[in-house]
Amino acid sequence: MKANGVANPGFYDQRAAFQWVQTYIWAFGGNPNDITGMGLSSGGSSMLFQIVAFGGNSTLPFQKCIAQSPAWSPHSNQDEAEQFVQNVTTAVGCADFACLQSVDFGTLQTAVTNVLQYGYILQPRVDGVFVPELLDVLFTMGKFNPNVQVLVGHEQRTLPYMTSHPDYVSR
Repeated sequence: MKANGVANPGFYDQRAAFQWVQTYIWAFGGNPNDITGMGLSSGGSSMLFQIVAFGGNSTLPFQKCIAQSPAWSPHSNQDEAEQFVQNVTTAVGCADFACLQSVDFGTLQTAVTNVLQYGYILQPRVDGVFVPELLDVLFTMGKFNPNVQVLVGHEQRTLPYMTSHPDYVSR
């Protein structure tokens, strides 16, 4: 994966989407200098990762951020993610990344579902580039873009099923 791809590709996709909004928001009557990014749970942490991207040394395509109940589960170890990609690659009958990229979505989705042991394996990883260090370490070290207004909050009942599922309800 490291040799043939990029770690944390979703963050680059998010950045590209925000850049598109910043470029074309005028066509919808918006102001490219007054864009708010917002996310809940993993989306909330994604917003925070955008703020610390590249150690805070990048221009943000938004000026305000709302992070609701951000999930704080990044990993510094790439080994689990690397093994996951290898297991999926094997499950779809591929030997390399180029083959994996040609697999149809349905086959890939089935392989991921069968190989996935737990959801947190797909969490962001410290990659030394977009995520140079753990999120809390970057904030503590002051390695974030200071040119953004940030609102972080916590929602007591983030997921409806958690409020009614017997495993999550305290009596």
